[in-house]
Amino acid sequence: MVALAASHGANTDVLVNGNIVSQYFTDLTFTSSRDKAETSAFKSLFKSYVAGLIDPVVTLSGLFDSSGSTAEDALLYSYLTSLTTQDNSWIYAPVGAVGSSAQNVVAYAVFGQSVKYEVKSAMNAANLITAEIQIDNQGGGVERSVILSPWATQGAGGNSSSFDSGVTSTANGGVFIVQTFNDTASLVVNLQDSADNSTFANVTSYTISPTNATTAAYRFPAAGVTPTGTVRRYTRVTWTGTGTFLAMFARH
Repeated sequence: MVALAASHGANTDVLVNGNIVSQYFTDLTFTSSRDKAETSAFKSLFKSYVAGLIDPVVTLSGLFDSSGSTAEDALLYSYLTSLTTQDNSWIYAPVGAVGSSAQNVVAYAVFGQSVKYEVKSAMNAANLITAEIQIDNQGGGVERSVILSPWATQGAGGNSSSFDSGVTSTANGGVFIVQTFNDTASLVVNLQDSADNSTFANVTSYTISPTNATTAAYRFPAAGVTPTGTVRRYTRVTWTGTGTFLAMFARH
């Protein structure tokens, strides 16, 4: 029997649109359900169904903080009241997204609209908040990804260690996600692959160039575009310039 790779919820990290916001939350629930339509007919003994559309939701709760433009109150209120109702890019990392321990671990990139923001005050408790993110296809849904370069400040160009997918190659491309903060020197992040974990080459078009964004989230290919192309067994990221960022890849 393989031992359970248990982890503690206290290690969880949460990012949104280039901001790390783990410090504001105490609970996160990622729920995925799927519609079904009954197809049972006469003479059937058991019901039958056909699977429908996936309907994922993220709910968050935690501590109210209005102390700055990147505190949770300013961010969540602006997302809820945006007239453009744009999808926001969240990263949910159950075992962490910061530091060497987050190298090559699984995290979820979720894209959706803020549909609830609640502030609660009581005489005998800290001010609390609850929020809900409705994930949808417009932003790209959900990508179960591997963190290739954990959230960190890079003072010079370099490369991450590689991740072994365990398969020779896959033919359906994937989704490359990068979140950046204080990108001060024209940071460029490339996805690379290799067949032998020795000779690496850029995966065609999987390059993120933030162009001096203060905080931002990037997804390649864009939502609604089907990933294509062969990605070989080993993957890593390289970067030029300096900045604070996280990069992850979901192989399809």
